[in-house]
Amino acid sequence: MSIVIRYLSIGSILFGSVGSLLLVWSLLDIMLAFIVIPNMIALLLLSEKVKEITVDYFAKRDQSRVKQDEDITTRKLD
Repeated sequence: MSIVIRYLSIGSILFGSVGSLLLVWSLLDIMLAFIVIPNMIALLLLSEKVKEITVDYFAKRDQSRVKQDEDITTRKLD
């Protein structure tokens, strides 16, 4: 697998150095879209789960703060 990546990298460098700016930039945009599209799909599919986890986290954090505040106000000073 690393040999394939090595050859693709060398080919990309060669193509980028001799290709026209418009063609190289367009290819870069296409390759970036190939990276972004699956990530956007994953974000949309996981957004509900992330929302649930976030709400749960902040609820627990707020409960912890209330408990800490109660401990501070009920503590006796010597």
